[in-house]
Amino acid sequence: MLALCCACGPAVTLRTLPEKSAPLEQRTLAWDALRPAKRTEGALELRNGLIITDPSSLQPVLEVDSQADTWVHAWHRSRAHFFAVAIVAALNVLTSATLIGIGLDTSFRERPPAYVGMIGFANAGAAVVHLIAAAILSGVSSYQRDRVFKAYEPSLRARLAIPTDPPMVPAVPSVPEPVPYGL
Repeated sequence: MLALCCACGPAVTLRTLPEKSAPLEQRTLAWDALRPAKRTEGALELRNGLIITDPSSLQPVLEVDSQADTWVHAWHRSRAHFFAVAIVAALNVLTSATLIGIGLDTSFRERPPAYVGMIGFANAGAAVVHLIAAAILSGVSSYQRDRVFKAYEPSLRARLAIPTDPPMVPAVPSVPEPVPYGL
């Protein structure tokens, strides 16, 4: 469980973006590379081939305080709550199993009090509640991840100051026309 909590950093590092004051051609090239190609359940594929599954990977290229940035922060909070509730649920399951085992064990010289087993069953009920809460929080974080992916394109457009209909950038730099001699 601890390994799951520690392995939640950004999986993909995106390159730095040109400033808003950079020439439009540079910003348009960055836009073409980083805009979404397709969105699937739990993943966003960019035009440069990167597949994003962790919304925090997008944070360096999002406009600050944009809707997508707000959803990334909400996703972080829901994931933190999910892991906290999942850890409590796991501890409840282990405690319940231990208490029920002690309550049902007949190898003691004296039989343990009956309330030990009852406490174990009551704790199992708390474990079920925590497991249900963890499942709900997992769904919430999935919803928030999808909202980040949906709001990513407008945020990237705002971050790069790309007009709604960007001009086409030629793949090869244009070569100036030759000047005739004698002019």
